[in-house]
Amino acid sequence: MIKKLLSGKKRFTLSECAQGCDCKEKDILQFASEGNINLQANLKFSEGFLYVVMDSKGKWKELEQGTWVGYQTLSPIVCEQLLHSHDKKIPITTIVATQEDRDEFNLNYNDTVEIRLYRSMIVSGNPLDPLGGTKKDYQYITTKDVWISREEYERLNHQNKDGIEPLDKIRTNKETTRTFHTDFLASQVIAESDKPLAVWKKIKQFAGESRGGTRIDVDGAGYVYLKYSKSTEVDAVWYSRHKFEHPEDGTLLKKTTFDEAFRLEKKKQKTSKSKISQR
Repeated sequence: MIKKLLSGKKRFTLSECAQGCDCKEKDILQFASEGNINLQANLKFSEGFLYVVMDSKGKWKELEQGTWVGYQTLSPIVCEQLLHSHDKKIPITTIVATQEDRDEFNLNYNDTVEIRLYRSMIVSGNPLDPLGGTKKDYQYITTKDVWISREEYERLNHQNKDGIEPLDKIRTNKETTRTFHTDFLASQVIAESDKPLAVWKKIKQFAGESRGGTRIDVDGAGYVYLKYSKSTEVDAVWYSRHKFEHPEDGTLLKKTTFDEAFRLEKKKQKTSKSKISQR
């Protein structure tokens, strides 16, 4: 039934793609956050700048201001945010440059290109109404606003069937169900007398070393970017698998969330030790 429904379509929703490939939406978002497949969103009038970093220079160069509308490819960092969003609205801050963008500036395959959007003029109410007007903001989306082209869908479905970068690999990948701090906690030996505050201070130390721009190799969790939360209302840090470019990037980890994860990991390790001692 699903195959008949999808036949002839140019692009599919994330839900349709998950059904057609017999996987979860999170599996596809995980794949996209690693840059293995392209997901799209239908942009309204969006403005921004095209940037490029030449391998020989290593510095970002601003090429041209432009506007982007219609279906555009979401950057891996936006896909990562959607992966951890729990259906919350996520701002589209960056998109992937098309081949046409590359050709226009004679950019080759080795050049890293990025389109960074900024807060555009989005109509809010009736602009002719004195009480209406406009405001500057990003375009926000949820997973329900994510699309995948037929070409990418067929490639993903082909991989799923033939075992080329199979989806089975990411179905069982712990990153689809675990976060960096739970992986970090699982790599630590937690004693009965240990308290979460001491370990939380290590996370804060990582954030101080990374500052959102330096990759930190966290035990058990691999490379991650961290930075302090500027909010004075909550003890928290931001983390991301990609370098921070905008304030909205990454996932917020509150200390209360970390404390609960610590409690569960401590209980898990205690149960495991008890089973071993009974053998």
